[in-house]
Amino acid sequence: MERELSRDVQMDSLFLGYYFGMPLDEFLRHSLELNRNQVITGGAKIIYKPEGLKASATMEFYPEFRDREIVRLPIDVLYDGWAPWNGHLAADSLIVDMVNLYEEQYNTSFISHTFPGDEVTSYVDVQGNRQIKIYPIDSQKVRIEFLDLTAQERSP
Repeated sequence: MERELSRDVQMDSLFLGYYFGMPLDEFLRHSLELNRNQVITGGAKIIYKPEGLKASATMEFYPEFRDREIVRLPIDVLYDGWAPWNGHLAADSLIVDMVNLYEEQYNTSFISHTFPGDEVTSYVDVQGNRQIKIYPIDSQKVRIEFLDLTAQERSP
């Protein structure tokens, strides 16, 4: 993390045209346009159907804003066909699929890491100021968390 931050490289792009530092009003306009184009649905929680996975999945997200700008984007994802008897669609399988998909989309390699106080292994990538962390929430859901590591520094 220190090495990446010391490079002084800004990696603000997230996905679907969202980015770190995106103002709230622009986020709302952009989300409305994506909704009109049937890319996403929802409002208080945005729903997106990602492509490139072995089965249909649903992502739900809404960014965290600081000073009315995106600084964090937590996403919960699960395979639509998940059930206790569908082990191939459980979180432990989904997390591997999401890591592989994001390694391809972001041209990176995630490392596995267990953070102090966590009971689960997370997969983490840091490029410049952008940290992507992927970890299981429970037996069906996986959390993907985009975090701007420099947002704290920029806050007044």
